[in-house]
Amino acid sequence: MQTIAQRNLRAQEYIDRTTQQAHAARMQTIGGYLIFGSLLALTFFI
Repeated sequence: MQTIAQRNLRAQEYIDRTTQQAHAARMQTIGGYLIFGSLLALTFFI
């Protein structure tokens, strides 16, 4: 039988992992927008 503490710890680990994944995806999206935006700016200024 699991104790409540073990269950809470497992839930916290799951939350941390999904939060890290969401953060990584967000950083990739922001990086993509920055690259895309700088390419657009370059094409306009040339």
